[in-house]
Amino acid sequence: MEENIFRREMARVEGLNGIDPGLTHYFTGYKRGLRRAFHGEKFGTQEEHEKWLSLVDDDSRRRMGLGYRHGLKGKLFGGRDYCKQGVGDCINCVLSSYGNDCKNNSIKQKHESEYI
Repeated sequence: MEENIFRREMARVEGLNGIDPGLTHYFTGYKRGLRRAFHGEKFGTQEEHEKWLSLVDDDSRRRMGLGYRHGLKGKLFGGRDYCKQGVGDCINCVLSSYGNDCKNNSIKQKHESEYI
């Protein structure tokens, strides 16, 4: 990851942090993933990296794991750039309605893999 992208994304997430307390865990994971993407294997151990990747399988820490994976990709909020809530988690979003996301695109349970 290039330094300018790292700094831009880190500043972006810092600006959003605190807007919605429900996103705190996501942002924690995202910042850690960004650091890993930027510094590579020098940041954390392989064991820690694998642990953070596995958090998506833990219901209580899923958002942290999603954030970490998105940070590794250097892409905030996952696959849907137009997300109004900030996480791209359409399945659990209050703006989704009748099986559609906030842009009226169809969502299904299977689409959750887009964010991983």
